[in-house]
Amino acid sequence: MASFQEVPQHPGDEHCHYRFAGWSGTADGTKGEDYTSFFITDHRTLYAIYDRELRDMAVTFDANQGQFTDGTTQKSLTAPYQTNVSFEEVPA
Repeated sequence: MASFQEVPQHPGDEHCHYRFAGWSGTADGTKGEDYTSFFITDHRTLYAIYDRELRDMAVTFDANQGQFTDGTTQKSLTAPYQTNVSFEEVPA
Protein backbone atom coordinates (compact mmCIF):
# COMPACT_ATOMS: atom_id res chain seq x y z
CA MET A 1 0.00 0.00 0.00
CA ALA A 2 1.33 3.46 -0.93
CA SER A 3 0.86 6.34 1.48
CA PHE A 4 1.02 10.14 1.12
CA GLN A 5 0.99 12.12 4.35
CA GLU A 6 1.79 15.74 3.39
CA VAL A 7 -0.77 18.52 3.72
CA PRO A 8 -0.15 21.55 1.48
CA GLN A 9 -0.14 25.08 2.86
CA HIS A 10 -1.61 28.06 0.98
CA PRO A 11 0.29 31.31 1.65
CA GLY A 12 -2.88 33.39 1.94
CA ASP A 13 -2.89 37.15 1.52
CA GLU A 14 -3.42 40.27 3.61
CA HIS A 15 -7.22 39.75 3.79
CA CYS A 16 -7.66 35.97 3.97
CA HIS A 17 -5.99 32.82 5.09
CA TYR A 18 -6.72 29.39 3.68
CA ARG A 19 -7.23 26.03 5.35
CA PHE A 20 -6.65 22.82 3.40
CA ALA A 21 -10.04 21.15 2.76
CA GLY A 22 -9.07 18.12 0.72
CA TRP A 23 -8.28 17.01 -2.80
CA SER A 24 -10.23 17.40 -6.03
CA GLY A 25 -9.92 15.73 -9.42
CA THR A 26 -10.29 19.15 -11.11
CA ALA A 27 -8.24 22.32 -10.68
CA ASP A 28 -11.37 24.45 -10.32
CA GLY A 29 -13.01 22.15 -7.80
CA THR A 30 -14.83 23.92 -5.01
CA LYS A 31 -15.09 21.08 -2.54
CA GLY A 32 -12.53 18.57 -1.44
CA GLU A 33 -13.42 15.01 -2.39
CA ASP A 34 -12.85 11.92 -0.29
CA TYR A 35 -9.46 10.67 -1.38
CA THR A 36 -8.54 9.07 1.94
CA SER A 37 -8.14 5.82 0.04
CA PHE A 38 -8.39 4.93 -3.65
CA PHE A 39 -6.97 2.51 -6.20
CA ILE A 40 -4.47 3.84 -8.71
CA THR A 41 -5.77 2.77 -12.10
CA ASP A 42 -4.30 5.50 -14.35
CA HIS A 43 -2.18 8.65 -14.30
CA ARG A 44 -3.96 11.22 -12.19
CA THR A 45 -3.42 14.72 -10.81
CA LEU A 46 -5.17 15.73 -7.62
CA TYR A 47 -5.56 19.42 -6.82
CA ALA A 48 -5.54 20.92 -3.33
CA ILE A 49 -8.78 22.63 -2.32
CA TYR A 50 -8.80 25.30 0.40
CA ASP A 51 -11.49 26.88 2.54
CA ARG A 52 -11.11 30.67 2.54
CA GLU A 53 -11.32 32.33 5.94
CA LEU A 54 -11.36 36.10 6.39
CA ARG A 55 -8.67 37.58 8.59
CA ASP A 56 -9.64 39.76 11.53
CA MET A 57 -8.86 43.45 11.06
CA ALA A 58 -8.53 46.06 13.79
CA VAL A 59 -9.82 49.63 13.68
CA THR A 60 -8.61 52.07 16.31
CA PHE A 61 -10.71 55.12 17.13
CA ASP A 62 -8.59 57.94 18.56
CA ALA A 63 -10.36 60.77 20.43
CA ASN A 64 -7.75 63.22 19.04
CA GLN A 65 -7.05 65.19 22.23
CA GLY A 66 -10.53 64.42 23.58
CA GLN A 67 -11.70 61.39 25.53
CA PHE A 68 -14.45 58.83 25.57
CA THR A 69 -17.05 58.66 28.36
CA ASP A 70 -14.92 56.17 30.30
CA GLY A 71 -11.94 58.54 30.22
CA THR A 72 -9.88 56.62 27.65
CA THR A 73 -8.45 58.27 24.55
CA GLN A 74 -8.58 55.25 22.22
CA LYS A 75 -11.02 52.43 21.49
CA SER A 76 -10.45 49.42 19.25
CA LEU A 77 -12.80 47.23 17.24
CA THR A 78 -11.77 43.90 15.76
CA ALA A 79 -13.88 42.20 13.08
CA PRO A 80 -13.43 40.05 9.95
CA TYR A 81 -12.27 41.77 6.76
CA GLN A 82 -15.10 43.58 4.92
CA THR A 83 -17.40 43.71 7.97
CA ASN A 84 -19.81 46.65 7.80
CA VAL A 85 -19.28 49.04 10.72
CA SER A 86 -22.16 51.28 11.72
CA PHE A 87 -22.10 54.31 13.99
CA GLU A 88 -24.75 55.60 16.36
CA GLU A 89 -26.26 58.99 15.57
CA VAL A 90 -24.20 61.85 16.91
CA PRO A 91 -26.39 64.21 18.97
CA ALA A 92 -26.54 67.71 17.55
